[in-house]
Amino acid sequence: MTDSVIAPQLLDGDDSLDGHDGGAPPGPQGRAELTVPRACRLRVLVVDDEDMCRAALRRELMRMGFDVTLAGSGLQALDSLHALGADLVLTDLLMPSMSGLQLIQRLRAEQPAGPMIACTGGTLPEVAACRRLAADGIPLLVKPFDGDELQLALQQALAVSDEARGFRPSR
Repeated sequence: MTDSVIAPQLLDGDDSLDGHDGGAPPGPQGRAELTVPRACRLRVLVVDDEDMCRAALRRELMRMGFDVTLAGSGLQALDSLHALGADLVLTDLLMPSMSGLQLIQRLRAEQPAGPMIACTGGTLPEVAACRRLAADGIPLLVKPFDGDELQLALQQALAVSDEARGFRPSR
């Protein structure tokens, strides 16, 4: 996929799945893309304060076969995780109120092995400061990123936390 995941052109059209039956279609260079069989769908919680980014990520993740829950802030993410749980959290780092970094720190304190991906559209110094997340096994995506980069980050996050059971609801 060559289009940026957060590019406005990805927001054209509907948000439904493309009707494909679960097999992995060839990717842009003929390789199979990451898809999740319906019987073992994983839930991804997308946390971003920008509506356009949440919508684009939702569509791309659903196309890959994931169930997707959306949150517009770190506090909404915590509420969603406590109510519904998630197998993986993908969070923007630069958000008002509770930053993605604060969310990650809180989640690490509660469930240290839960798989996460961080993303940011921040400046180079902010990105450099966030690189330490990679040392903790948290892939970092820099906006704009494409579907191949998202796919690689998903594979990395899920491989690092292969033993983990994700984030379980607390209620």
